[in-house]
Formats: sequence, C-alpha cells, structure tokens
Amino acid sequence: MPDGADGGVPHATGPGAGPTHPPRDPAQPYDDRTKPVPHTTQPGEDEAPAVHDTSAPPDEEFPEFPAVAVIGMAGRFPGADDLDAFWENLAAGRESVRPVTDEEFLAAGGDPRDLDDPSLIRLASVVEGIDRFDSGFFGYSPAEAAVVDPQQRLLLETAYHALEDAGCLGGDRTGEAFGVYAGAGDSRYYPAHVYPRFAGQPGSVALVHAATANSLGTLATRLSYELGLTGPSVSLQTACSTALVAVHTACQDLLDHRCDTALAAAVSLNPSAVLGYRHVPDGPFSPDGHCRAFAADAVAVGEGVLQALEHDGSHSVAGGGAGGVRGEGAAVAVG
Repeated sequence: MPDGADGGVPHATGPGAGPTHPPRDPAQPYDDRTKPVPHTTQPGEDEAPAVHDTSAPPDEEFPEFPAVAVIGMAGRFPGADDLDAFWENLAAGRESVRPVTDEEFLAAGGDPRDLDDPSLIRLASVVEGIDRFDSGFFGYSPAEAAVVDPQQRLLLETAYHALEDAGCLGGDRTGEAFGVYAGAGDSRYYPAHVYPRFAGQPGSVALVHAATANSLGTLATRLSYELGLTGPSVSLQTACSTALVAVHTACQDLLDHRCDTALAAAVSLNPSAVLGYRHVPDGPFSPDGHCRAFAADAVAVGEGVLQALEHDGSHSVAGGGAGGVRGEGAAVAVG
C-alpha cells in the first residue's frame, strides 16, 4: 500500500524508526508534555523503559523549594532604639560611635589618671538605657531584676516587641510548637557587679539564683517561659557568628518541622563600654575608635540586640537559599 493510502501518516521504516503519532492541531497550544516518550533499545532487550518521564506535572517533578517567611522583627542598637531609626542611620551613612566625656568616664568608675593616657581610646558605641528595665511588667521584683544580666533583660523586652510586631502576642497556641533560638556574649555584668556581693561567702540560694540569672544557658529558656512559648528552646554561643548561627538553626528546625514558628535572637552588651579600651600597636582594636571593614587594626567594640520571627510556609515574604555552619580553622562560618 502506498504511503498515506490508509489516510494516516506515512509509516516509518528502516533502522531506528520511532513510533508515529497523529499530526498536531495547529489551533491547539503546543505542549511538549503531550509528545510520546521515545523508547530505547538495548542489546538483548526488546524495549527498555523510558529514560525520563516528562509527562509528570511540573509541581510534582520540581517541588517548590522550602521557604521561610520573616513575619516580624525588633531591635535596639547604638544610636537607634528601633529598626526604623537603625535603617535611617544606615541610609544616611551615620556613624553611631561617640566620644565619652570626662564626666561620663569618671562617673563610670574610670581612673582620673587615665584621662590623659594617649593609649586609652575614649569612644564608645553603646545602647542607651541598658540600666532600665520594666520589672513590674514581667513580674520581677526590683531586687530580682537587679541581679539579672542586662543582656537577658534587654533581650526579653525586645522579644516582646518582636512578637508584637508579628501579631503573635496572646491568642491560643495550643498545639503550636514555638521555638526560641538565642545567643549572647559572655556576661560582663556578673563578674563586675554581681559576683563581688557573694565573694568569700558560703554557697546559698541567692548565689545560685544570681549565677543562673547571668548564665548563657538560661537565655532562651527565660524567653520561652516568660512569653509562654512552648517548643524547642536553644541557647547558643559561637563568638562573632552567634546571631547568624541562631538564625540558621531556627530555619533548619522550621524546615525539619521541629517547630511551626521560631524566634531567633542575639544580644551583646558591655556595661563598662564608656570606660573605653586601650589600643595596642599591631593589635586588632582600632587606634581611633572607628571601625573599618577588612582592616587589620580596625575592630571597634560595639553592642546591640536583634530579634527576628520566622514561620514555615509555602508562601514566603522573605527567603533564602541553602545554609550551613562549618568550622574554618579558628572561625565558624555561616553560608
């Protein structure tokens, strides 16, 4: 029979001839997924299965990449009591390092002989009001609040504002796992302002309470308890990468479904910042109190606190790629 005499398409013949299919209707939109899948033949086999099935719907073949939504934030920084003021400083290129007056230096316990020491750098980048805390709001007595590290007090207040910003205050959280991942610098408040009260005295409940109130191990659990957040509660410390590792750990637990919502937080405060620091030639600290990125001798001492609330969801308002925590020689990197 001549090709096409049966009203169909020509019959393919010869080695490598593939299956035939009816012609496409030009009026219909082209969809590559409707094409028949070619088959391969191997020696000793009549036919092998299709190498790749392209007929699967795109959502099944390429599932959506897991995403994390940032639903609320709060922070306090030198020269900025909230995130809006912090952003304004960044946009304006405004530096938050300021000189320390003689009066401030002496009131903080500085030695009058150091006022003329050229190696003492009396510039500071400080969060204002770290000595203030709304103890009654959180159910603390003034005496109890006085022994708590200012880092923990400020973190608690800022965490409340982050929950407020995210609309997560109050409400029924039954069945919801709310994780807390928090880190801080070593307490400078405890050895200088708390421990001297108990030095040389026998152990007591008051000493245990004071030590616990300044321990990094109670940082996250304090937030969970005071704010009624039930879920993973992890305190961590990885030096300069603490905040990034807190965010990374929170995201990983969200993606692994260990919690539904996560609070990632970090804080670093120095109650003695206005005493300045001594510059040592060839050391890491800045000779003039100003920080210069990537300079070998321009590390400035600063402080701040940041909280971010994150939620696992298929519709993200902010997201990122893969992350990891790894040791690199004498450092910990997050990327």
